[in-house]
Amino acid sequence: MKLNMTDLIKHNRTHVVRIYPAGMRLKSSNYEPHRYWAAGAHLVAINWQTCDLGYMINYAMFQRNGGCGMVLKPEPLRIKDKQSLGTRTNHLLDVTIVSAQQLPRPKDSGGREKMGRSILDPVVQVSVHVPDWTTEPFLPDTQGTTVSYSPATNASRAGGPSDVSSARSASAKTKVVMDNGFNPVWEEELCIPFDLVGGMKDLVFVRFEVRDKSEDSDNPIGVYVTSLGSLQLGYRHLPLHDQQMSQYLFSTLFVKVGIRDAK
Repeated sequence: MKLNMTDLIKHNRTHVVRIYPAGMRLKSSNYEPHRYWAAGAHLVAINWQTCDLGYMINYAMFQRNGGCGMVLKPEPLRIKDKQSLGTRTNHLLDVTIVSAQQLPRPKDSGGREKMGRSILDPVVQVSVHVPDWTTEPFLPDTQGTTVSYSPATNASRAGGPSDVSSARSASAKTKVVMDNGFNPVWEEELCIPFDLVGGMKDLVFVRFEVRDKSEDSDNPIGVYVTSLGSLQLGYRHLPLHDQQMSQYLFSTLFVKVGIRDAK
């Protein structure tokens, strides 16, 4: 899709395009819908019965308008001006994970509580999910940091050569707080790089995950997913949700968020 991205954006200005999961997805897995929203697609269907990353991104996208099911495409995807799509900027997301409150017990994929352990060893992971842009991905030197990329890449500097798609996630995580699921405190700073085209923050998504050190990585304790355009800066209490995106009543994550331009 990357090679024809510009042509697809142009086509989607005058035609309605629907994207849907292939019939060969036998496990009802989902793609990441923001990759197709970035190409200007109007209707991007997902498997509603599977609560994976694609489901969470779709949920976050339409929370912006109260869940009515429709949002306006970013302006660079609607207008004919090519200059906005040619504007690329590099940024850094600064997140300070301060603390969490009243974390729930771990749940399995069916949403049932696991009764084996009563005390958690929580760790927080923050990931930024960037769609396919028409430029090389922003991959600064992360030596000495906790940032990891998916898919993995051996590019070490911004603007350097890369043989991978520009769609990727960059993530960083805190240290583990032992034996404290009620009010764990980290006070740890994370810095995650990302790039924008045309300033389209609404198509870049941030996922906060609280995990138990000893639990399966596919089943976090609590998650919060939002678009970068909807993420308010400064100190915030983020409400945590389970895998099915049902909000916990008292569980929150206390963070400080900032965005700055990369030098």
